[in-house]
Amino acid sequence: MPLNTGKVCSANRFALIFIDSDIIFVLKKGRVVESGTHEKLYEKNGTYREIFNASARSLNLDLISKTLELKSA
Repeated sequence: MPLNTGKVCSANRFALIFIDSDIIFVLKKGRVVESGTHEKLYEKNGTYREIFNASARSLNLDLISKTLELKSA
């Protein structure tokens, strides 16, 4: 991406966002409640970490269920 440009991403899977983000804004009820890098936000143990962990658990459960489907086929 060229310098002096930006992009806004919205996703329900955090793995799609945090890898290549300089700054992340966490919104709750339309207001920014946290901002920072993935590392800094995760260290805060706040809303970002809560949502990130829920997303990771969901992704892990998706992978487990797909693996079980493949084994049973």
